[in-house]
Amino acid sequence: MEKKDDLKFELEPEDGLKVLIVENNKVDSGLLVKMVEGISSKVDMIVVAESLKECLQCLDKNEFDIVLLDLNLDDSVGVATIHRIKEKRPFLPVVIISGMEGDEIEDDIVDSGAQDYLHKGRFNLKDLNKTVRFAIGRMRTEEKLKEVNTKLVQSEKMASVGQLAAGVAHELNSPLASIITNLHMIAENLTHEDNPTLIDLTEKSAKKCRDIVMSLLKYSRGNNMLEVCEVNINDVIEEACELITYQLEGNGIELVKELNVVDKIKVNTDEMQQVIINLVLNARDAIKEVKEGGKISIKTSQGDKTVTVTISDDGEGIDKENIGKIFDPFYSTKDVNRGTGLGLFTAYNIVRSFKGHIDVESKKGRGTTFLLLFPAC
Repeated sequence: MEKKDDLKFELEPEDGLKVLIVENNKVDSGLLVKMVEGISSKVDMIVVAESLKECLQCLDKNEFDIVLLDLNLDDSVGVATIHRIKEKRPFLPVVIISGMEGDEIEDDIVDSGAQDYLHKGRFNLKDLNKTVRFAIGRMRTEEKLKEVNTKLVQSEKMASVGQLAAGVAHELNSPLASIITNLHMIAENLTHEDNPTLIDLTEKSAKKCRDIVMSLLKYSRGNNMLEVCEVNINDVIEEACELITYQLEGNGIELVKELNVVDKIKVNTDEMQQVIINLVLNARDAIKEVKEGGKISIKTSQGDKTVTVTISDDGEGIDKENIGKIFDPFYSTKDVNRGTGLGLFTAYNIVRSFKGHIDVESKKGRGTTFLLLFPAC
């Protein structure tokens, strides 16, 4: 086989390469077109855009496999260009081809979401072939990993729904008993002067039942699993705590909330609710291991550019030699039938996916504290 054939892009025949070149220098864009034609035996489409505006219009009209991007455009300069493209096509691999110098700009480029960086005039056909092939391959792998992670998050959520359902059943008992009693009293004397009060109490109890059921349904369904928006973490905590009240009260555990005024953070509400529930139920289990009753504290605080959530318990704590393992998949200190070993692993990945950080502080016999830090909006 000739050397030229060794450079051919390895794609299935039906996967003809579709490339968007964003370059305002006609000479450079012309050279790139010829190089792209040289790396693939089948090129379905090569489109050249000379500005960010034209680039975004092209992305609206067509699907591409990769973008080859110059960062020095007439209407956009630097990494902000990458952000604009990623906002429109999050999973589209972007390779920067630029004349910008310095390690700092190269680090900024990679941190901004670009797959790779090639310096103008310093790469050949073989370099471009390898870079494009790896960029597309990495992005496809990331897409698959995200799919797997989404399924894992939902699976772990459903595992906790079983625990929550028992608590919800008990929470429903009280208002349902009130409804039944009030209706009996009304039925015995339809003209009694207390009936309006009984009807009002019955309505409130029915609404409480509805709210409890709706909270569980909303949590289990996860209708907006992929939706990320600006939220007040205090609201997420309040909703999560509504679902686990019985699990704590039934074990004599006091839940103390100190929710201070904080900036909004950019997360998925359902997934963050799952993180809070998971950490609180873990804290409950840690307390149950050593005593009856106890206290769990949830606190929010505002930093300079961060929002912190602190969840503490006065349970048994974690051995020093095990504290580094708790975020590992399938690691658990619980009995085999009392956990999947994926709860903290899932929580860790959820927090990290929102550019947050999760850490733990613990001493054996003195409780555990989880710290969640998020960039403020």
